[in-house]
Amino acid sequence: MPTTSKKNISSFIRKEGLYIGILFFSVFIILSAHGVFTRIFIALQHKTDQVSLQSQIDTDTAKITQLTDENKTLKEAFGRVIGVPGILAHVITSPDRSIYDTMLIDAGSAEHIAVGKTVYALDSVALGTVSTVYTHSAVISLFSSVGVQTSGSVVGSGISVVLTGRGSGEYEIRMPRDISFAVGDVIAQQSSDTKILATVEKVTGDSRDPFITVRAKTPVNLQTLPWVIIK
Repeated sequence: MPTTSKKNISSFIRKEGLYIGILFFSVFIILSAHGVFTRIFIALQHKTDQVSLQSQIDTDTAKITQLTDENKTLKEAFGRVIGVPGILAHVITSPDRSIYDTMLIDAGSAEHIAVGKTVYALDSVALGTVSTVYTHSAVISLFSSVGVQTSGSVVGSGISVVLTGRGSGEYEIRMPRDISFAVGDVIAQQSSDTKILATVEKVTGDSRDPFITVRAKTPVNLQTLPWVIIK
């Protein structure tokens, strides 16, 4: 009896299993014919793409927020209002793309820029002065413009010098040969608001010449300078 029951159960499982298999296979064919699985796959893929896109949007939004905050902080630090240490301006045209070794900035009379104001890089390097002012822009004439002469002094020794502009942030100084200069010497403005003008890059001379020639250069890249401060 137990043996017969086992055979009957085994036979039932085989028979019913076959029916169930055929049923599942038939359902699979029907669903496939109606594109159900394709739609499910597309839906899942779409969901994945949405998650990826949202992740990218979140990342970009975070970057934009960070840049906006940094820009806001920077402008607040050097706001374009009267009574602050300086006025921040963006350089529209650098010297290599302007005539006569000048800069064009995006601040003018509406932002309280005035002719004669001194222009600085990094608030520590004196670049030039405001020469022309428009409503929302201004032209900066650089101290390093060809032929322009600017008084300065060597930091440390206090030696007074006159820097003659050679263009593109470069200067030339002619001094008696008995005065010592070294590469790297810093030359600053002769004013109450002392700022760096240039650093010595080369010293040349001839034994037959009582003078030496000192070549100096602005310690910032004028062609890639994004911001300046006007005081």
